[in-house]
Amino acid sequence: MPSLFLPDEVLMQILVESVRIRTIKRALRLRLVSRRFSRMTCEAIFESGLIEMGGLQGPSYYTGTRYTRIHYSYTSTDFLQRYLVYKCTRLHDKSPQFFWAIRQVVEYIWRYRHPDSPLDRQNMELLLSRIAFLSVRGRHFDRHLRCLVEDEEPRGPIQDPSKDMNYMLLSAAAYIGDPELVEKLLTEDEKRPRLERLCYSSSVDNCFDFLTPYQAAAHAGHVNIIKALEPRVRVGRKSFSIARYAAEAGHAHIIDLAFPPNVPLTGPSRIDTSQVLHAACKALSNLSSERLFIIYHQKWTRLLARLRSGAHRINNSWAYDELEFRASAGSLGILRYLLTFGIQCNPSEHSSKTMSLDWCLVREYSGILDHTHLSRLAVLAAQSGHINVVSLLLDLGADANKAIPAACGSGSISLVGFLIDSFDKPPCRESMQEGFLSAVACEDHAMIHYLLDRGLELDHKSRTLALDIAKKEGLESMVHLIEQI
Repeated sequence: MPSLFLPDEVLMQILVESVRIRTIKRALRLRLVSRRFSRMTCEAIFESGLIEMGGLQGPSYYTGTRYTRIHYSYTSTDFLQRYLVYKCTRLHDKSPQFFWAIRQVVEYIWRYRHPDSPLDRQNMELLLSRIAFLSVRGRHFDRHLRCLVEDEEPRGPIQDPSKDMNYMLLSAAAYIGDPELVEKLLTEDEKRPRLERLCYSSSVDNCFDFLTPYQAAAHAGHVNIIKALEPRVRVGRKSFSIARYAAEAGHAHIIDLAFPPNVPLTGPSRIDTSQVLHAACKALSNLSSERLFIIYHQKWTRLLARLRSGAHRINNSWAYDELEFRASAGSLGILRYLLTFGIQCNPSEHSSKTMSLDWCLVREYSGILDHTHLSRLAVLAAQSGHINVVSLLLDLGADANKAIPAACGSGSISLVGFLIDSFDKPPCRESMQEGFLSAVACEDHAMIHYLLDRGLELDHKSRTLALDIAKKEGLESMVHLIEQI
């Protein structure tokens, strides 16, 4: 590839110009070209200025206002953390105080831990990449990105860091696991009661929206820091906060610290229980090992069973989201475990295999997982070509007709053949027509020939739609093939 022989400076300029004629989401696909592109694409996006022009923003929360949120496709990766590192290493007098604050926190920590060594660029980026997590996970990080294009927030260095940044320093020290620095910050502050209150309150003087020190220590798994912040962790609102972030990172031992077995739990609110449940579900979603999934699932089941209040009902959408995620990812073992945990088969007018869903970490979810939901899971699995997952869902009562169009779009001929063979009689005519249109949109000649060999009879309406799709996308070879059918 010619670009492999270009100097970094020349290739970076080419990437920057390429990014400027794309959206950020499209520009991120350049990472797939090569390892060198993968390393340089994000920096090219930052250099292009698209973020400063609002390129990360999604739909407005409230119609008629200027408030916008970061698009969801950027919040689940390290993209934002890398952006913070980039901005904090290239500060100037008009940079927002938000970035100056993070930079000054890093410089303070480095001076404390290495008083005789200067802070070089490499160590600064390493520390920034860790501290940036605390801000990205903050409640209003999108507000700070808006300050790049608006002049509403103050800019320039913070003149009195010791007054305005105690909260950020304490959170950062708790996250990196430095008990001596935590103790120093707690003992030197003149308003110690206020600072100790900051340890678990996310609404007091949190001007830069960092995670609280308790949340940071729980997410990092530092038991000693949690004990240093408060010798005895009492059951209360901060215990739920600790459990939430510990569950999200998979630290089961922190959950035991927040909720000791010998301490009774008294009246947790619905919001707190829901947050812990949501965090536990998110942590489980990050586990790819079936063995670890089952271990953590059972542990959090026992914990949340203690939190359960009979008067509180929790929305079952999280359970369906987890099932959909596992079906789409092809996690056969985990999906089988979830579908068989606490499920009873009950006959119904729709299907003899309709199942009553009582799946939950604490059996709080109560709903019906009927053939419609199972078919939705089968469609998601078929889109990714996971034939084993599709087979499991068909055995449980999913409709193969729903999955055929998705399977045709995946390009898996073996999966399409499996679905067609699962019928005692020929599959639904509409599903085969939709599958043909999916293959046309993907320009999959082999799939079209296979569908024709399996008895597809193309009607006039589908032929017209297929020609429109092919002509609109400029698929000349596909237009020629359709005209010959």
